[in-house]
Amino acid sequence: MAEIVIPAAVPMLLIERCRDPGMWYAGMVGELVQNLGMFPDGDWRSREPYGYINSVKAGDARPVVVTIHVAQ
Repeated sequence: MAEIVIPAAVPMLLIERCRDPGMWYAGMVGELVQNLGMFPDGDWRSREPYGYINSVKAGDARPVVVTIHVAQ
């Protein structure tokens, strides 16, 4: 049977800077993290590498969409 490849769009955040060295993403500038929407205060919701949901300051990241190909 032939493999079927389906493109999927995944919302992510590109960490562009970190003005607070105490933030969980301080060492992740230039990397992509999961975009889970926004908190009411305007900061981004994301998931830390350890699995916890935490914030990313709105001025430190920008939303991007990554296309992946899922084989079925």
